[in-house]
Amino acid sequence: MGNFFFPWYIFTSGRSYFPDWTRTELALQWIPETNRVICHWFRYNYKKDSHELEFLNSEDFDSGSMINEYSPYRDMEHSKYIHWYKKNRRKGFLVPVYSDHKDIIRNTLIDFYLKKRIKFARFLARKKLREWKR
Repeated sequence: MGNFFFPWYIFTSGRSYFPDWTRTELALQWIPETNRVICHWFRYNYKKDSHELEFLNSEDFDSGSMINEYSPYRDMEHSKYIHWYKKNRRKGFLVPVYSDHKDIIRNTLIDFYLKKRIKFARFLARKKLREWKR
């Protein structure tokens, strides 16, 4: 589910910064007696050394408008989700997709390829042929 609250500018390097769309935060509340799930939405605001969470609204997980907006893939079958993900992911150039956790051979090959790709990218960065953000 990711990080609920990940404040900016508090790390040793002071360089943590994220795109504006990442300021929307979600907390889930599960009520076991009714098996109901409620989404509580917040917005992270940073103002010169002040970290705040602004409450936006609460909505039912099954019918909420914000959860539908942020997860358009939620009712897709697996193969349609993989297709959607490949089309909508942020980094896609020469980056394979793990599509089946049971496909050990393919996943091992992907792991091997990605490790080599990262080493090559770091080599290019050391030679000042590409930018490398830590």
